[in-house]
Amino acid sequence: MKNKKGFTLIELIVTFSLMLSILVMAIISFISISNKKKQESYESIKKQIIVAAQEYLDNNSYYKESLTDSNFIKVSLGTLANEDYLNVVTNPVTGKRLDYCNYVRVNKDKRKGELNYEFFDDEKDCSNNSYVEVTETSAPTIKISISGKIGNDNWYIYNTDSTPNPVITVKAYDKRLGISGDIQLKTDSGYAALETNMSSDKEGEVFAIDKSSYSKTTDYSGKTTCYKAVNGAGVSTTRCINLRVDIDKPNCEAYVIGISNGITTEGDKTIYNYKQFGTIDLISLKPIVKLSYSDNGSGVNNVKIKEPGLSYKTYNLLGYSQSNTQGKPVYWSGSLNDKAGNTNTCGKYISVSEEKTLVEEIIENTNIKYCGETNGESKTWTNGNRTITQEFKSLSINGLTSNEKSETYTKTTKTATIKDGNTSCPVNVYVDKEKPYFTEIKFEKEGYVYLTQWDSKGNVVINNEEIKIKKDSDGKYTGLACVKNLVGKFNITGYSVYARDDHSGINNNSWEKHRTYYSLNKNTWIGAQCLRTQKDNPCMMYDHIYVSDNAGNRSDDMGMLEIKVGYIGVDVGC
Repeated sequence: MKNKKGFTLIELIVTFSLMLSILVMAIISFISISNKKKQESYESIKKQIIVAAQEYLDNNSYYKESLTDSNFIKVSLGTLANEDYLNVVTNPVTGKRLDYCNYVRVNKDKRKGELNYEFFDDEKDCSNNSYVEVTETSAPTIKISISGKIGNDNWYIYNTDSTPNPVITVKAYDKRLGISGDIQLKTDSGYAALETNMSSDKEGEVFAIDKSSYSKTTDYSGKTTCYKAVNGAGVSTTRCINLRVDIDKPNCEAYVIGISNGITTEGDKTIYNYKQFGTIDLISLKPIVKLSYSDNGSGVNNVKIKEPGLSYKTYNLLGYSQSNTQGKPVYWSGSLNDKAGNTNTCGKYISVSEEKTLVEEIIENTNIKYCGETNGESKTWTNGNRTITQEFKSLSINGLTSNEKSETYTKTTKTATIKDGNTSCPVNVYVDKEKPYFTEIKFEKEGYVYLTQWDSKGNVVINNEEIKIKKDSDGKYTGLACVKNLVGKFNITGYSVYARDDHSGINNNSWEKHRTYYSLNKNTWIGAQCLRTQKDNPCMMYDHIYVSDNAGNRSDDMGMLEIKVGYIGVDVGC
């Protein structure tokens, strides 16, 4: 018999698989080319829609005449189709008709003076799909973050080898209009662009890093830094922060209360020598190591004393032990840090020796006096009187005696001494009876504040308009704000009030601001804003500002700003 030749099953499977792979690749290539063509067609249709909107606004020019730097126009597809500027439009990507609620957005480019047209196809729900709207433009958003070593109460430490200066990163964004130009930093001569900028067109964001040096801040009330960003419609936002940087180490001094035996030197060491006696009536007499400390900036945060051979402890008064240190100088040290994280240490080499017996010493010196216990001390500031009682102990021929002296401090002071003969004992007082006082008003733009007005429905009718401010001979700042003749409300922004306290310092959580209004027309105070009713104007707006120090003293009224508010075209000066 003859053998029949043909394909085996494996050969048929391989051949079928190859044919199927070729077919799949052809289909994928076809779909990819088709999708690309559809997307190109859609981009072409979007251009047609924008041309239709341009023609519509050319024929209805009064809409374009209403454009300012702070508003924009929305022209719906429904309007363009219903008025024969555009045929029914199908989206080639989805195969469905574009929703007539979608629109073309038109705004004015402040820098170029041109109109920008942009089509938005994400609008799916509107009560009337045939509309033309002139809408106020929202301002851009500014976010600020600070990197650097931060301590307690938002204090930052100054530059060290291991700790960089605080660095401020500013982010501004406007997802619809984008940010126009660079983020700007306020300087003494106005606003200037920050040096380092990185932009992302994807979300209309701009990043900036402020490389200014904040390691030399000496005004411990903080440094106010302001930034400004402008969106594509020319509407600006200004945001300020108060950065507190402490560059100074806290002050620290170790001293010894006891019976001195003189000062000696040993190489480069200065050694303070003291005597230690036995006991009489179970009362021990030995030197006491104390620390005196303070901080001019952020304030002392933590204090420790290290006893020789022992770990640091958090209390600041130790009795000096003679055991295993007799006649040998040892170093007593204290360490402390402030709220920003600056640290300091201080200490002394101290030698304690046992001299003659107590009886022999008493015979030779019939009056050895030293400081004993102190009552009434506190490092908490008060604006009342503070009474401190100091015990003075004496060794005499009759044994160990003591007496007390009390001092009441009524004036502002931080430290003092209580004396008994030639013996002086340092004490902490911390009394502050002086009020904080006004230093200045700082404006975001020198000589100007900003006026924003809303009508009764919450629509912005005046947006961040500059109001000129002048300083009178009595130190008050005055200005004239002219508003539209509408019932609603307004706000004045763009300035900060600064105060100072030279003793206990400003309590930054105590600021109070009260704004009051006086109707010049009614000759009476009014509880609400001037625009509560149209009859309230013209009126005077007064800012009353108070602040307290850390001792509880409240400042006098620091409201140095008075703004007269009048109607445009009605009141004098408007």
